[in-house]
Amino acid sequence: MNTSIEMLNNLKSDNSSVNSAVKIAVKRMTENKMTEKAQKCITSFLQVASKSNIKFDATIVSKNVYAVEKCRKIVQALTLKNAAYLDKYTQAICINMIKRKTTKTLSNAEFNASLCASIECDSMQATMTKLHKAESTARTQASSTRLALHHFDIAAHNVSEKSSSFNDTKIQQDFVALFTKK
Repeated sequence: MNTSIEMLNNLKSDNSSVNSAVKIAVKRMTENKMTEKAQKCITSFLQVASKSNIKFDATIVSKNVYAVEKCRKIVQALTLKNAAYLDKYTQAICINMIKRKTTKTLSNAEFNASLCASIECDSMQATMTKLHKAESTARTQASSTRLALHHFDIAAHNVSEKSSSFNDTKIQQDFVALFTKK
């Protein structure tokens, strides 16, 4: 039997989000709809999440492996109350959203520009964080960060406006506090 499926079938949690995600993941793994890398990543995420009471959209386990990995890191950061557990891409994007004092919103272009200095974006303020990654890396990482933040209800993505902004939720407040604690 597949080790990941076996581990997930034996996973016991009081977290209903984890239990729902386990069912989805096991079904997809049984149908051979996941790479071995994806299976290991999802299993790791669910093992970490099972020890928390953090709620999330269980369908994340059927998304890309980068988003699932970011979800694991979000759970760790929230549980341990330390933004250092987040990857540098998620950190840069979130820092830039926080710097937007009134709207706490970034456009898709600003998400990408946060990660790639060569992407021009007139609306980016001079004080905004910019990593120096390739455009293809920036687009992939920005997309998976958007997806992970959405699945935890930390941020919402507005498709028509092509932007994401922080939600006014308890988990969002706890998440932003990771970056603003003194």
